[in-house]
Amino acid sequence: MEWFRARREAIVMIEQYRQQHNDGRPHSSLGYRTHQEFKKLLPPTPQTAALAS
Repeated sequence: MEWFRARREAIVMIEQYRQQHNDGRPHSSLGYRTHQEFKKLLPPTPQTAALAS
């Protein structure tokens, strides 16, 4: 049984899944927030403040 027609198709589909799984779905360890939602709650650090200026 073949799941993908070509190697490139597999690479693209797996990367899309990986991004959705890691970045697009809520995580229980982050209070059921996505990574982006959680990052917005963090206070600025000296490193991130320097990048913003």
